[in-house]
Amino acid sequence: LPSAIAAYITFHACCAAPPSIALVLPRNDPFARVLDFHFSRIGHRVLCFHSTADCLSALPHENISLFVVDYAIEDADDLVRRIKCSPETSLLSVILLFPGGKDPERADTLRICGDEHLAHPFDVYTLLSITEEELKRRRLNGTIRQRVCFQFPTDENEIESAASLASELFTVSGLDQEKQVAINAAFREAVLNAAQHGN
Repeated sequence: LPSAIAAYITFHACCAAPPSIALVLPRNDPFARVLDFHFSRIGHRVLCFHSTADCLSALPHENISLFVVDYAIEDADDLVRRIKCSPETSLLSVILLFPGGKDPERADTLRICGDEHLAHPFDVYTLLSITEEELKRRRLNGTIRQRVCFQFPTDENEIESAASLASELFTVSGLDQEKQVAINAAFREAVLNAAQHGN
């Protein structure tokens, strides 16, 4: 596989922490009931979805602070992109569950990252611990308004896709046109330099 790049883009502002947890898992997933029981018991409202469409439909109407998204769900990558690339929802925590045998640290195409990830098989208590830590971390975001992490291989098409995504993010960042042009150029140069040196 070609080398890959992880890029972080961060904007700052204030945000509050809503209380609900969304589970986006296949039907009959063995973790769903355990997670529902655990977080309901300590005072969180738990919402279960079995498709990305249902989750996206509920998103504007529900106060969700954290998502647990299984990549076994069709269009899971699109859901993560919709959450993380929108300034309104970018800081909502996302924990990704990858199928066994897939390396979460390597991306075959441009991929928007979650805040944490696990690969099957894993201990459910590990997932519970990571989820609780993410809920705590989100309360400490302070003035950060948006943060997007993405990975991509260093071939020409994926570099262009990454540059296009960065441009979209800068467009909605609140920066004026001159600063957008400057930061776009700096981002592209940094990525090309990293690819050239095998980073």
